[in-house]
Amino acid sequence: MTKIVNAPVLAHQGSATDMLTQPDSSGHLSTSQRLAIDELLLGKKDREVGEIVGVTRQTVNEWRNKNLLFADELARRREELFAESRGRLQALSEKAIDVLEKNLTCGDPKFSIQAAQLILKFATAGDKK
Repeated sequence: MTKIVNAPVLAHQGSATDMLTQPDSSGHLSTSQRLAIDELLLGKKDREVGEIVGVTRQTVNEWRNKNLLFADELARRREELFAESRGRLQALSEKAIDVLEKNLTCGDPKFSIQAAQLILKFATAGDKK
């Protein structure tokens, strides 16, 4: 009689494409998903992103709308970009105010009036009822 040995069942290793498009075993985004997020943040459409990363437009759409890990990472990265942009805008605002201040006191009535009008416009922008 032949003895049957319990052999381990080998898991399907998947294709190279699977390795790029499927999350890894630790629940991290795939290489294609991370690249797709980079492209989406550049403003590309699902179709363009799919062509770049080698998947269909529908796959990119499903990642965005049905894959919580992907959607959360996309939202987190968008917030990072917005926060960076807000910081840059604040720094530029300070420089713009300095320019207005210089124009206000430059001695040329045309520039002084324009600067004063802009300052008053923005200073009272939030006062509308």
